[in-house]
Amino acid sequence: MKLAKYLMLFVVVFVTLFTTGCTSKEKVAPIKETDKSNADKVISTNASNEYSTIQKNNFDFSLLTSIQSKKSDENICISPISFKMALLLACNGADGETKKEILQSLNLKDEPIENINTNFQNTLNNLNYSNEGVTLNVINAIWANESIKDDNIFNEYSSTIKKFNLSDINFLKFNEKDKSAQIINKWVSDNTKRKISGIISPDEIKDDLVTIITNAVYFNGKWNEAFEKENTKEKDFNIDNQTVKCQMMSKYFETNYFENDKYQSIKIPYKNSTSMYVFLPSKEMGILDFIKDLHMSDIDKKIAEMSMREGSLELPKFKSEFKIDIPFSGKNSFNKIASIKNGKIAIDKIVQKTFIDLNEEGTEAAAITAITMQTTAAMPFDPPKPFSMIVDRPFFYFIMDDTNKEIIFMGIVNNPNK
Repeated sequence: MKLAKYLMLFVVVFVTLFTTGCTSKEKVAPIKETDKSNADKVISTNASNEYSTIQKNNFDFSLLTSIQSKKSDENICISPISFKMALLLACNGADGETKKEILQSLNLKDEPIENINTNFQNTLNNLNYSNEGVTLNVINAIWANESIKDDNIFNEYSSTIKKFNLSDINFLKFNEKDKSAQIINKWVSDNTKRKISGIISPDEIKDDLVTIITNAVYFNGKWNEAFEKENTKEKDFNIDNQTVKCQMMSKYFETNYFENDKYQSIKIPYKNSTSMYVFLPSKEMGILDFIKDLHMSDIDKKIAEMSMREGSLELPKFKSEFKIDIPFSGKNSFNKIASIKNGKIAIDKIVQKTFIDLNEEGTEAAAITAITMQTTAAMPFDPPKPFSMIVDRPFFYFIMDDTNKEIIFMGIVNNPNK
């Protein structure tokens, strides 16, 4: 007997507010269940080889480079923590090789699922706060078809989710597609302070849909030292062989900074333990080469290289919207979510939509992990000259919760006017 396939849909929402702009929609290569000889690969390249393979390690940066490798001139903004939260919720309902692949993708393959749930419960608790001019909310919600409300296996799955306080669980009549989409989109809008709406359409609520997993991340942070608005001027931003005008903020301050012949890097703190990190590749290297081989271990080293310096920073304002659809294919199996007669449950796709607005006062955004170290010396030395960092060409940035070492948001700005 041929088995029917019943679907799950991930809707991952991330909101960020700095101040500069872009709008783009990208599709990422399918996520496939891999064979034993290729078990460490989670997201494989498609036939046209548009995207790099995502390995089990360095999930955050591998995801970014897989998108960047399309060599689009669009701005990119993603929330790694949103992907991780959604994958964890799915992992609790996965079995066999599918479960192993998800854990490998998160670099957690040797951890018992109970320990992982506890760690993510702590992460959720630590990444939800509002103090000292900074608000960060990370929220999950599972939307289940009302037809599985009394299903024993689903009740076991939901009991685990509730035990660790990982997500709310809501039941909807998916056959009432317009109403279901309206309810989910209202939840998205409410939990992103109306920065994102319309994440799911009625057409995406298919007849064989079993669950929809949603995650929303909202960050609103004030700079520790604001940029003075009167210092913002129209200046040039260089893109390949052309120049565009942008609104360039500027300030002189003391912060963690580093430079060599390949790039400049700087830490821009918010009012609490969250910071934005900006990396400006040299004109010779360019953004593509800088991103290509980027890994978390490299970022740790790059942050450790920074030391306290004073100097001037010029940074463009920008606004950015970005949406990606990651379709799943292959033999992915999530039959620990619900019992389906003569069928199985599989992931249909992951959808992530992001928004960021960066300005003189601060950012509404998600945050990323950072480690900083200061240089010490045994002998007296002349103090370094003030630095000058003019971000007038494509650059990479991320926001990190420095206390919890968690990357909430990362992106690439190719054109601040898009």
